[in-house]
Amino acid sequence: MIKAENIYFKYQDNYIIEDISFEVRRTSLTGIIGPNGSGKSTLLKLLLKLLPMEKGNIYIKDKSIKTYNNYSLSKIVSYIPQNLTSVFPYSVKEVIGMGREIYRNFLGIDNAVSREILDNVIEMLSLQNLLERSFHDLSGGEQERVLLASALAQDTELLFLDEPTTGLDLHYQIDFLKILKKSLSEKGTTAIIVTHDFSLASLFCDNLLLINNKKIVASGPVENVLTDENLKPIFGDIFLIESHPISSKPIIIPKID
Repeated sequence: MIKAENIYFKYQDNYIIEDISFEVRRTSLTGIIGPNGSGKSTLLKLLLKLLPMEKGNIYIKDKSIKTYNNYSLSKIVSYIPQNLTSVFPYSVKEVIGMGREIYRNFLGIDNAVSREILDNVIEMLSLQNLLERSFHDLSGGEQERVLLASALAQDTELLFLDEPTTGLDLHYQIDFLKILKKSLSEKGTTAIIVTHDFSLASLFCDNLLLINNKKIVASGPVENVLTDENLKPIFGDIFLIESHPISSKPIIIPKID
């Protein structure tokens, strides 16, 4: 579904991404993890063609990203960026409807297909009682559900999320990721999520990309990435890796002296 080959990105005279290659298979949820400043969000923006590659190539559906224009890419990829929750002076219904803007006809009129898709995502994310509320008045968890609904309403094959659960209470984080996984399964969507929470990434993601010092240092199933060998050279000997008692997936536990 996605293939990156030896991509580089330079800001002014400094490389932020160096010689990164990876593949993302169809209908999977892939997490991008790593320390602050390692290039996680930059990598996501390169995949979205929001930043220009210095070298290399990215393929989406076996087609170079260089050949997509913004309109054609928006029909394949939807995106939830960081820090978007303060920019909407709109109702919940209006924010969700923004996901269908690219499909409106030249008269600005939506069609029956769009209305059906909107009804489906509203029901899927249980937003019926919030539609007339102001987006500003919602809790953080509710806002993220609305943004996810808008992205799903775009009805794309790919969904990119940049730290969507940062700042949310734990129950909102878990609820959001459960809803995300369920919606991806039902719609057959492929997704990439940038996150700082390694344990939640382990529990919900199919695969991980671990980035440090501008490069991917490990990739693959979560069990192969979240290891002492991969993490301790980056973060130091400050944690333990244990198996989750139900899923057996690796979870990160801070050490206490």
